[in-house]
Amino acid sequence: MHYKVALGTLTIAETYVVGISNSRAFSPSDPEILGHLDIKRSRLSQISNRLLKFGILQVRPSGRTRKYSLTQAARAQLLAWGALKGGEA
Repeated sequence: MHYKVALGTLTIAETYVVGISNSRAFSPSDPEILGHLDIKRSRLSQISNRLLKFGILQVRPSGRTRKYSLTQAARAQLLAWGALKGGEA
């Protein structure tokens, strides 16, 4: 699945994660995301890896963890669709 198609079929949890990733990098143990979605670290890792697979997120190692952030291509597509205004999802 291409990132444009994937962006159009996001779940509520994935949409929240994409919104966070637009403003900052996050790890699968991010307390704000885990608390808001009421999920465990393993579920956030699954969501992040799915978004990574579709090219929506990019990842970089940070010590013993990984930091995910929104790709430029996904950000540009969301801006084109009007889904991001003023840097927010």
